[in-house]
Amino acid sequence: MGITVTDEKAKPLFTKAITDENRYDNPEINRNNLRTLLLGSLWEHTVVWDRKCTDVKVSDGQWQILFENGTQASADFVIGANGGMSGIRKYITDTAIEETGTMILQGDLPQPEIQYPELYRLCNGNRLMAAHEGNLLVINPNNNGNLAYGVIFKIPDKTEYNFQGEESIRQFLLERFSNWGELYQQLFQLTSSFRSLPTRKLPLSKQWKTSRPLPVTLIGDAAHLMPPFAGQGVNTGLMDALILSENLTCGKYESIQAAVNDYEQQMFIYASEAQRASSENEIEMRHPDFSFRQLIG
Repeated sequence: MGITVTDEKAKPLFTKAITDENRYDNPEINRNNLRTLLLGSLWEHTVVWDRKCTDVKVSDGQWQILFENGTQASADFVIGANGGMSGIRKYITDTAIEETGTMILQGDLPQPEIQYPELYRLCNGNRLMAAHEGNLLVINPNNNGNLAYGVIFKIPDKTEYNFQGEESIRQFLLERFSNWGELYQQLFQLTSSFRSLPTRKLPLSKQWKTSRPLPVTLIGDAAHLMPPFAGQGVNTGLMDALILSENLTCGKYESIQAAVNDYEQQMFIYASEAQRASSENEIEMRHPDFSFRQLIG
């Protein structure tokens, strides 16, 4: 997807089109399409649905896995891939989740070509970005039939946002963006759903526990939650899965724990680098004079 950068009045400033030369520089795929692709590669019944893990415990030399629907399962080895707030993490690290000081307000507009053709035409199939005085707007016009966007800004010190429903978010955005162009203000008026997401990370500055009751590890956000400002979260999680699966199946390691140890040593290196890149971009993007030209080559 190409990129169009505008000013706060929706005047185009810069466009980066996809060309034969740059199309593989930063490949991307819609997350739902990726999910379908990965699920389609598995044997039938590999994924068991309606099994949200609520806790894991040790019982008779095995992991006892408890699910929200009241069922249980046992396992010799557990891989926690259940997101940034994973309860499995307590067996692996005591490091606490940290808020990074940035708020993302996400909005969705279905059928944008019908609901808001003016903005849809301005996007012209590209991701649209605008930044002004510390307020950032990033729009994806083709997210499974929806126009999806994120509003990004620094949370002032000692400020807590307690949005009461979608209308409170809408009014907040209309006030915060009152000096932006009508095209963007109308977007907030037409948006059908909102979500508020303060950004968080799980620092990797402290080594994980070496004494665990049974083999257990983490991948994805459960292992290295990070803000999305370097676009490396999903890529890093996929790298986790690739390395760990190869370690477990290659026959090189004498035990599951040895395979896990090697994976975690590698993961700490590349995931820490991804977190650093995300943090650097986050700090840069929150500056009042920031322009997306600074990040787009």
